[in-house]
Formats: sequence, C-alpha cells, structure tokens
Amino acid sequence: MGRGRGKVEVRRIENSVSRQVTFSKRRRGLAKKARELAVLCDADVALLIFSDKGRLHDFAAHGRYVRTMLHIYVLARVRSIACMQNALHIYLHGGTPTDYAHHFFSGSGVV
Repeated sequence: MGRGRGKVEVRRIENSVSRQVTFSKRRRGLAKKARELAVLCDADVALLIFSDKGRLHDFAAHGRYVRTMLHIYVLARVRSIACMQNALHIYLHGGTPTDYAHHFFSGSGVV
C-alpha cells in the first residue's frame, strides 16, 4: 500500500527560488486542469495568473483568446447586473414577480 502524499501547510514560501519553482509547477498543473475541464465538460475556460513580478500567464479553451473570454464574461456580468436593476425597478414601482418575469422573458431586457 502506498504512502500517499503528505499534507502541505499553505503559507508563503520565504525562499525566492523555491517559491518560483513551486509557482511554475503549480501554474502548469492548474493550466492542465483547466484544459481537462474544457475538454471533458465542453466548457469555456479562461485562466489568468499574474506572478509576483507582475508577469501575465494566460490560457483560454477551445482556441479562443483570453480577450474574447473576458469580453463574454463582462457582457454576462453587465446583463446580470441589468437584470437585477430591472427587477429592483419593477419592485420599487409596485410590480409583481409576474410582471418582472413577463418583462424579462419578453426579450426587452431594459425598463
């Protein structure tokens, strides 16, 4: 029976060389997991990592560019925020959940 891996205390690595080696190994491992998630689940995955020196490392699934993935993310967040604002607007003006659902699913999206 194998020993398995021991627990690693998660804290900042003081030695800069050891910290850089660990960063590189874990960054590659994280990118591998991101690729696997994209392939196995047909998911759109984008990964941004900034090193302690400010260097950018990125990954985007399915041959997309990270910029494209960020654009999709921002649009989704803006739409989500707009939907919440619309719900609040309808609520504050005496609307019912049915009014909001009708407004949302009609496709207009804006009050």
